[in-house]
Amino acid sequence: EFLDQIGDHTSVHVAEPPAPFLDFVLSLSREKDKLGIRFRERAGMLEIVEALENSAVGRYNATAGEHSIQPGDLIHEVNSQTSVEGMVHELLSAPTVELRVHRDCRKPS
Repeated sequence: EFLDQIGDHTSVHVAEPPAPFLDFVLSLSREKDKLGIRFRERAGMLEIVEALENSAVGRYNATAGEHSIQPGDLIHEVNSQTSVEGMVHELLSAPTVELRVHRDCRKPS
C-alpha cells in the first residue's frame, strides 16, 4: 500500500490480491504415448498426484505456464463426464481428452 499526494488529493493504491482459485480447460492427445498423470479420487473429483515429464502432460506442461498440470490440481470434468467413474473411463480409453481443472491458489496457513 502506498499513498500518492497530488495537490489537495490523496489516493490510496492497494495491490490486488491474487485470485484464490484458477480454473482452466485443456485438451490432450494420447498419440503414441500415455497421458502421464497419476490421480486419486477426492471429493467427487480426481486429484492430480503426479504429472509425468515424458508424456502428453509433460509436453503440455513445457509451454503451459500457470496453466500447467500440478500435483493438487482437481479435475472436475473429462470429455463432458463429471462422475468419477465417467472421468476415469475417459482418461483410460479416449484418444483425446478435454480436462476442466480447478486449482486452489491460496497458500496453506
